[in-house]
Amino acid sequence: MASEWDVLLPALVTALGGLAVMLAGAWHPDRRRAQTISAFISVAATLAAGVLLLGDLTAVLHAGGRLGTAFGGSIRGDAWGVLIGIVGWVSLVMTLVASDTMCRRDGVPPAEYYGLLLLGASGMLLLSVAQSLMVVLLGIEILSLASYVLTALPHGDGAAIEGGTKYFILGSVGSSILLFGMALAYGAGGTLDLSGIGAAPGRGGLSHLGLGLIVIGLAFKTGIAPFHMWVPDAYTGARAVVTGFLATAVKISAFGVFARVLVTAYPGLSMIWSAALSGLAVLTIALGCLGAVGQTRLKRMLAYSSIAHSGFMLLGLIAAGGHPVEGLAATAFYLVVYTIQTVGVFVLLAVAGRLGEDLETLDDCAGLSRRRPLAAAAMALMLVSLTGIPPTAGFMAKLQVLRAAFLDGHPWLMVIGLLGALISVYYYLRPIVVMYMLDPQEPSSHDRTRDGSAAPSASAGWGVGVVIGLASFAIVAVGLFPGDLLDWVSWAAGSLAGR
Repeated sequence: MASEWDVLLPALVTALGGLAVMLAGAWHPDRRRAQTISAFISVAATLAAGVLLLGDLTAVLHAGGRLGTAFGGSIRGDAWGVLIGIVGWVSLVMTLVASDTMCRRDGVPPAEYYGLLLLGASGMLLLSVAQSLMVVLLGIEILSLASYVLTALPHGDGAAIEGGTKYFILGSVGSSILLFGMALAYGAGGTLDLSGIGAAPGRGGLSHLGLGLIVIGLAFKTGIAPFHMWVPDAYTGARAVVTGFLATAVKISAFGVFARVLVTAYPGLSMIWSAALSGLAVLTIALGCLGAVGQTRLKRMLAYSSIAHSGFMLLGLIAAGGHPVEGLAATAFYLVVYTIQTVGVFVLLAVAGRLGEDLETLDDCAGLSRRRPLAAAAMALMLVSLTGIPPTAGFMAKLQVLRAAFLDGHPWLMVIGLLGALISVYYYLRPIVVMYMLDPQEPSSHDRTRDGSAAPSASAGWGVGVVIGLASFAIVAVGLFPGDLLDWVSWAAGSLAGR
């Protein structure tokens, strides 16, 4: 590796940006000025991190997928880490675009919000290159602590505080179990390095127990059933922008490190962890899909559906036990597509208030296609892709994980996945039916004209329009031409699997 700091720079830049935002907020008590400065620093830090990630990508390409390790083997630069980092960066960018509107409309403290968002992103980027259990724990805690407070913003909002408190308790339990599992893994292998754990002679029950607790701890972080208890409450209580960040950034980094831990540290126990993950996948898909069916609040429905998506991602990890490259590639492909469409939906929900639309329940969607045809069309496309209907990217994502499960000799998991996808048709298409086929019950509000149409002066802003437009284009393009993305994720998976 050219410099030990190369792969760490994106995480360091975002962390320093977060600290700078908080200091700027303390020095400038004027709220409007603080918001302008906070947004500027956040955008600058995010762009700098993006440039550094592109530099890492270039270096990885020249190095054949692997840059090597740094800081005593605790950090690893490879194509898998760069892929996870770039996908997480995309989630951060899409979140930032809608953040200004949220801060102004909902009274969210800008310095605290932007600072915590960047600190959470730094934890996410640190996890993408973690090669030591100590760095894994550090990255998870940085991301988790920022997420807890973000969920509870703004101050004084009872639902947000309740969601943040529940998320904190849930995450703390998960972190405790994860830490205990890491301690047992260290006791069994005598090292915290993932490759060292994989090369160390196993110590029977101690290794198995450590692996089991690590899997449970990471299951808490990824919203896998039955460890998802308060995830819907946290997602519902948080602001839509924050929920989008939680549903993507946390999953991206957690699944990325989940794959690295299993494939690097426990390749010899693949039959055990594949069997355990199979049971969790079935339970997660079932509870996520069935929980979403009866929901009338959009964010709560999307929260349960995100749990179901965790189950689909598990199918790829399960397949990685016998076919590492195919399974990891399927999981990575699903993560990329899931991030784009999920953040896109939550960005649309977040900016709806600026458009005079409070899309909290299904009834609020009635007549949206006539009031806001472009927003309704984008929302419909995202939901269709989340369902997995061709020719969208969501269809290709589900196809990849189901194919990987079948390839690894788990046709029954493929059947469970197909049943889950069929159930999701109901709760994802229901908002589309309401948007296009039902009339609003209350046609007037302070942001609408007397006939129920939207006020012409309302605008989501060009930034939101560009992001939603690019996301919509990506969903269609990847659905029709998935080859390049499949090649990229397969290459990244090969770098992690050692091929």
